Amino acid sequence: MTIDRKSSIAVVGGSNLTTLLRLAGVGNYHTIEDDSALDTSIREIMAKLVNNPAVSIIAIQSDYAVHIRDMIDQVIEDKRLKPIIIEVPSGSGATEESAAEHYRAFVRKFVGFDIEI
Repeated sequence: MTIDRKSSIAVVGGSNLTTLLRLAGVGNYHTIEDDSALDTSIREIMAKLVNNPAVSIIAIQSDYAVHIRDMIDQVIEDKRLKPIIIEVPSGSGATEESAAEHYRAFVRKFVGFDIEI
């Protein structure tokens, strides 16, 4: 088995999320500010990331993912192994409990069963 060492993680979101993940070592980040061209900006960035074979994981802020739900659904329908798109709760109004439930639902959907730690 060979490991593709050129795979990377990308993050798409507001300045709080991208700054946090940059501090964690993510070098491929796209900070998008909420403005009139938000929908177009997110679509352009995600189209590049989804079609980039070097990107294996895309973390996108959940309130931005709403604008590209059709693109996310298409990646899921194509049953592609890469990229995995993870929606990160935005933090605006989200509680710890809802974030934990969000990730449980994601794991349940991706793996097919619950994982408790």
